[in-house]
Amino acid sequence: MNKTFKTLWNDVRRCFIVANEAQKSHGKPSKSAVVAVAVAAALGATAASAAYVEPGFVASSSENLTDAVNSWETGEYKKDWGLTAMNASKAYALGYHGQGVALGMMDSGALLQKHPELAGDRFHASHASGNYGTTGNRYQTGAAGVGDAFGNGDYEEGEAFETDGNWVGELNDTHGTHVLGTIGANRDGSEFHGVSWGSDLYVGNTGGTDNTNYGLNQDYNYFYAAWKGIADDLVAANGEKRGGVINNSFGTNLRVDDAGKVSLPVNTTAETEYEYFLFRQRTEEGGRNFVDAAYDAVKGTNVVQVMTTGNRDMNMPYYRALYPYFNPEAEQHWIAVAGLQKDGVDANGNDKYKWVDGFNEAGNAKWWTVVAPGYGIYSSTVHDDHYVPSTDDKPLGTPDYASLSGTSMAAPHVTGAMGVLMSRYQDMSAIQVRDVLFTTANHKNSDGSNFTGWTAEEGQVDEIYGWGAPDLDKGMYGLGQLLGHFDYDMATTKLDVWSNDISQVALDQRKAEDVAWMEKTKNGTDLSAEDYELGSGDIPNVDDATIDPEDAEKWRKEYYEKRAASIQNKLDNGLYDGKLIKRGAGTLVMTGNNTYRGGTVVEGGTLLGFNDSFGVTGEDGTAQANGKVVVNGGVFGVIDSYDDQFTMKGEIKDDADRAKGDGFNEHKVDVTVNEGGAYGVVAGQDVEIGSLTLNEGSQIKVIVTDKDSLLAAYNGEEVTGSVTAEGGLTDNGATVAESDLAFFDSTVTIDAKNGKIDSTITRNDATAASYAASSGQADMANALMANEGGQVFTEMLGASKGQIRNTLASLSSDFHLAAQNATIVNAALMGRTIKDQANAYGEAKRAELENGATLWAAGMGSWGEVDAGGASVNMDVDYYAGFVGAELPYGNGNKVGVFFGYGQTSFDGSDAGDMDGDDIHIGMYGENDWEKFGLTYGFAYTTQDREGKRDLTFLDRTTRSAIDYNATVFQIFGEASYKGFNTESYQVEPYIGLSWLKVSADDFTENAGGYNMKTEIDDQNLGMANIGVRGALPFTAGSVAMKVRADIGYMQFFGDKEASADMTVGDAGTATIKGEELSGMGMVGIGLDAAIAKNATFGVNYTGAFGSDITSHGIGAKLGIKF
Repeated sequence: MNKTFKTLWNDVRRCFIVANEAQKSHGKPSKSAVVAVAVAAALGATAASAAYVEPGFVASSSENLTDAVNSWETGEYKKDWGLTAMNASKAYALGYHGQGVALGMMDSGALLQKHPELAGDRFHASHASGNYGTTGNRYQTGAAGVGDAFGNGDYEEGEAFETDGNWVGELNDTHGTHVLGTIGANRDGSEFHGVSWGSDLYVGNTGGTDNTNYGLNQDYNYFYAAWKGIADDLVAANGEKRGGVINNSFGTNLRVDDAGKVSLPVNTTAETEYEYFLFRQRTEEGGRNFVDAAYDAVKGTNVVQVMTTGNRDMNMPYYRALYPYFNPEAEQHWIAVAGLQKDGVDANGNDKYKWVDGFNEAGNAKWWTVVAPGYGIYSSTVHDDHYVPSTDDKPLGTPDYASLSGTSMAAPHVTGAMGVLMSRYQDMSAIQVRDVLFTTANHKNSDGSNFTGWTAEEGQVDEIYGWGAPDLDKGMYGLGQLLGHFDYDMATTKLDVWSNDISQVALDQRKAEDVAWMEKTKNGTDLSAEDYELGSGDIPNVDDATIDPEDAEKWRKEYYEKRAASIQNKLDNGLYDGKLIKRGAGTLVMTGNNTYRGGTVVEGGTLLGFNDSFGVTGEDGTAQANGKVVVNGGVFGVIDSYDDQFTMKGEIKDDADRAKGDGFNEHKVDVTVNEGGAYGVVAGQDVEIGSLTLNEGSQIKVIVTDKDSLLAAYNGEEVTGSVTAEGGLTDNGATVAESDLAFFDSTVTIDAKNGKIDSTITRNDATAASYAASSGQADMANALMANEGGQVFTEMLGASKGQIRNTLASLSSDFHLAAQNATIVNAALMGRTIKDQANAYGEAKRAELENGATLWAAGMGSWGEVDAGGASVNMDVDYYAGFVGAELPYGNGNKVGVFFGYGQTSFDGSDAGDMDGDDIHIGMYGENDWEKFGLTYGFAYTTQDREGKRDLTFLDRTTRSAIDYNATVFQIFGEASYKGFNTESYQVEPYIGLSWLKVSADDFTENAGGYNMKTEIDDQNLGMANIGVRGALPFTAGSVAMKVRADIGYMQFFGDKEASADMTVGDAGTATIKGEELSGMGMVGIGLDAAIAKNATFGVNYTGAFGSDITSHGIGAKLGIKF
């Protein structure tokens, strides 16, 4: 389609908008109308997303990784060139797109739920309230072009405020809507999508437009409340351990002229210090400024603030991004972002990149700065009458799309990248993931050349670019450097693989610069070591722009002392040497050539790696002495090969064929195992290490990491392995641990004299079914082991006894079958409701109303439990339905009716999973009345759209698997009653009934530890026979005719009473899992009906169903109107 683009340049703002003037529907009708979007959002998804079929797939092996990467690079993906620049498709192909992560944004609100890209249950408005602490205006009103565009920027001390993240017309502009789209707009096959399109997004509101000044005149109370509200939302969503990330792209810098064209200069340290002095001057009486609020809101948490450097072609960032230079305690909470743009193409036609030379450089903020795509970025917008004018066909508030430029557009790429990385490293805090972002950042074009203007040495941090651009390819493979002591607690992560080379080049660079600063300033005491900039002349809206020399010296002394203390602390505690501490039950595998120098400590779980993967010992970057590993808990072992099916690197070998470039450092590892720790001898591998010291209370274990050894042992061979300590083996009383391998026995011999430990594994008599706790688990066990040589089979061989038990319990769960049983009982309850309406037993209207057509409405809700005990799922089931119907009498005492119903069912299996069903019911019924006998009959059809999630475990991997399939119930029912006992004073009707049900469900696939698990639920044809007696007692309350009614009965199932399903995991065989057999149930009901008008009745009722495995309690209400 031809498109007309209009470019809008704002010289004061130094950015442009490219607006699509011709685009009306943006690709599909569902995105052409705000009303349609709102309706779709209310239903939980847009029309586009409902019809969208995701072409991207997650790689299942190293062989199809390239195809998986390509599958994500759709036209929607390519609309934002930043995704390509950051290699986002690699992360998506490995299964990471921000899922399970919440991110935040502080900006000029966002058009939530009304813009199709920002609609759905991922998008949330954060709330804030309080009272202003000062009087002022959000804008630098004395400078043209950055003033109060809508005339509502004033605030007064003591004035109350209450705000949320929703965009407000004539208060906010399009800026926040554009930024939020880049962070995480929907991926639905439409215009474009955000970086972290699987994340939940929490939005705060600055209370203004992007003209908001990030200089001196913002209110601390307002911004603290707004930032704290977002931070609290992120901690609530992600947990205290993980924290979160808040994007801050909003605002503009101070101008020093009335025309608004000359910016406050920040080209030198002295000039940036002057801006710091201005902030201090404004809050000299002990107050805090709004940048302090950004830190105070996240202090003591694991939340990180992302700040822009500015768009003013300066050598340094403005104070907001440079804050940790003067407040080093805040550094771990800060990321500064500069801008990146395209810079032509290489010989192969691939884009090359450079920094946007009109934007601010990293400068003194380089240690916490990255550069990201920020030029010509396509994203969501709203017609705001500020940047994007409204028109007759696009009035104020209309969603749209446009391209914008600025560090404002770069920052959300970084925030989105953090979201993707947080979904990859689920046991790291946002502060730790920040280290991954920094140390895996890229400064190379695809042809190997540096970004234009990059001057730093490899591994060092650059004055312009900082660390470089986020690289979501390299970021999948662990850290690139250890920035101090890195404490990795793998509490929930079962397996992680780091194959990046981990150095500490940047730490060495920083140490040299910090020590030089300490020497220059005499450990922060020489306040004349650097020039002062005290300002001169006036600045619009700044009361006193000249700094008193005494104040300048005092404030310099304060931050010098903080900087010196921070540097000295790092020197005293060895924080300029990278160190890894491994905790938690998970397994970490390291295969890089690593040269960090602070050592490695294992406190829990398992740590495996190559000889040269655990750093070196020495004083500087030339060190080549063996690395040091201390094992205080868990298991440590050295391997010489690893088949990486986690990040899909495939087979990695530590041998002569391994790439050993100029930077390769040949070294081994010296290991000390203390009480509570263990050394793992790897079966089938013979490795040589440095020295090995086994202290009293330590253990030796046999572990297996490669499939060839497992297969050989399983087929009857003795598989040996050994570790030789070339630097000597010291055994101070280690013991040999009993084998925990499910299918193998092991032996260990220690030859301390020759520095060698030998191990052997042999097959034992156990089978997978030996570890089963039920017949269903046994069937699953046999299926998993059915395809000898297959991938599932091979992985099972290396499992521990506990892993086998956990796998069988998880994969053989009868969760879906319990849901089938609950659905059958709910169908019976629905049938009872329809039959009651058909025979109208006990209703007051029978005696009081004239014959004629009746419209009726009924609602019912029930809550129940499926609990068969043993290995079966214990499930809570909530069921709600509303019905409308019409019936027409014919003949003598006969009638026919139709009905339609909609409802929802919630299946809560606790740890087994949860699922919700959207239910639609249709049907017909009839009644024939022959004086003493009555006959009720009909049919009903229910379709249930089931969606949910549950955790599925395969060995050491647990995945949160999505559930999405349909189930249906078709029932035919008939019921005969005897009315010969009825009198004018009461009714007593024995009844007997028979129903037939066909229960079906679609086939569906879930993810079990990376394997597709296909489930085929068998159709059920079953009958229900019921017998009981019901009665009613009429009475009058005032002038209102009423009746109390009761029902007691028994229902018995026959036919296919036992739900069953065939389940296939990966390339394994098929297991048949059976649910619990439906048994007889007692039924009881009681209700009250009233004639509320001449032609209207209203009734309420309780219904209970009680079986050995299932119980249900329900309440209902009915309204009938006769014409």
